[in-house]
Amino acid sequence: MAPDAGPAADAAALPPILDGARMLARLDELGDLGARPGGGANRPAYSELDVAGRDLVARWMNEAGLVTSVDAAGNLIGRSPGPTGPDVPPPLVLGSHFDIVIDAGRLDGCLGVVTGITGRQPVDVVIEGQTNHAGTTPMDLRRDALVAAAHVTLAVENLALEGHLRVATVGTIDVSPNARNIVPGLVTLGLDLRDLDDVRLAASVEHLRFTVAIIAEATGCTISFTLAPGQAAAPCDPTVVAAFQAAATAQGLVRRSALEERLPDFLTVLSEPHLG
Repeated sequence: MAPDAGPAADAAALPPILDGARMLARLDELGDLGARPGGGANRPAYSELDVAGRDLVARWMNEAGLVTSVDAAGNLIGRSPGPTGPDVPPPLVLGSHFDIVIDAGRLDGCLGVVTGITGRQPVDVVIEGQTNHAGTTPMDLRRDALVAAAHVTLAVENLALEGHLRVATVGTIDVSPNARNIVPGLVTLGLDLRDLDDVRLAASVEHLRFTVAIIAEATGCTISFTLAPGQAAAPCDPTVVAAFQAAATAQGLVRRSALEERLPDFLTVLSEPHLG
């Protein structure tokens, strides 16, 4: 009979226990960096607050025994030293972001089990109408670019509400000449369309293009529709997702599947198929 290795071996065989109180306290401490008085937070990437957040997370990594480094893109990496060699399985890489976009929640970047990285298609829409005086131009003779832009904005929202794709956003708008007593003659919209299925995303773009043509005819405006460089979707490996879900269940945690709507830096260099 093999000798009993004792309590140390028994402890090593047990799954690690998540210290919920410590985790919440650390999330609060990190969330205080960039917290806004009225709620939400703002910790833009590469800002002084972001650097302070990176320093804080790096300290926690070091305390946990990880070897920290920063790559050329500014990504903070914590590595747990382990065996090497041809027979050693590839390392498990976990990652997220801890910068916070403007007025996002304090938990921006803290997700459940990620089931996929959504594809993203930015679209630039330029609407040309006719600039006129607001007091002397009859309503039936107007070619109001901002009115057309309002219809386009609702059409973008309806793409998601009607189930054509996951989410659709008009994030920027520029109005010219931008004076309250002048009928707008030029409007530029910045759109962000996302879905986990690239085919659905492409179909949604064409659906929107068709709808925009109808809006142009109805409003008497000229509308140009330009696709900016996008990002293909990256579904996660089901085996990896299942492993994380099983681990969450074993810890007694409530599982929450999520789609990562941001574009992680590693997607630009991703070559392994087992994304999770």
